[in-house]
Amino acid sequence: MTGSRAARAAWRTLVAAGLASAIAAGCSTATPAPTPAAEPLVTLASAEAYSSVLRLRLGFLEQAGQIEDLQVRLARAEEIQSAIGAGEFQLAFVVAEPDPQVWAAPIASVPIRLVANAANPLAEIDVGDLRSIFAGNLTDWQELGAPARAVRVISQEPQFETTRAFQRDMLGGGQIGGGAIVAPSGWAMAQAVGDDPGAIGYLMCNDLTPRIRPLRIAGEGQPQSREASTRLFAIALHPPTGVALEFLLWAQSPSGQQTMLTNCSP
Repeated sequence: MTGSRAARAAWRTLVAAGLASAIAAGCSTATPAPTPAAEPLVTLASAEAYSSVLRLRLGFLEQAGQIEDLQVRLARAEEIQSAIGAGEFQLAFVVAEPDPQVWAAPIASVPIRLVANAANPLAEIDVGDLRSIFAGNLTDWQELGAPARAVRVISQEPQFETTRAFQRDMLGGGQIGGGAIVAPSGWAMAQAVGDDPGAIGYLMCNDLTPRIRPLRIAGEGQPQSREASTRLFAIALHPPTGVALEFLLWAQSPSGQQTMLTNCSP
């Protein structure tokens, strides 16, 4: 009897263990494998384009509500061309005429503004004086009727389209002297001019901040239209799809354009 009861107990233990294994196995086969998270869209942006693309990203994601689905990475222009050509990234943004070998779409034309520190009392500057300032020949604001203060010229990289357009269209072909401090981007320009009461520079209008303000350019005693602008392009190896396409369509929409051109009213 004792041996029989022991055998039955051992048998029940084996059956229970077998049922537990079967249940566990059944549960594991019935539970679907987790769906892998969708890869976020990582788009590249040049230094000139970066702050504009961040504005567009914020506006788009406020509408879409999924901030992890779209990331912006800063890259040098030559890195962008190489990465897009090799198919390493689906989308990039540049401020320059794109390579004809890649797919490209215009996003916006962004005006350039001549800017000074907010403490500067001048509202406009004669184009001749402007050329003298950027050439390094006019060195004190007192010469223009403002309080005595050294002029600090801030430029952007000479290869930037913003710099080329500023020299061509706002300086009328005038040169930027070697004494200028070079800011590596528009937002760096805004910070540098905002930090120095004697500073003057130029940037895309959507980089304007409350610490700086635009200066009008006058010629021959009358305000003169000396406008310049740059063009933001999206580039890709192939026509974009999915989130990339949705982002571009929104950027070109009235809502996207309004977001892009914040602070750009004359």
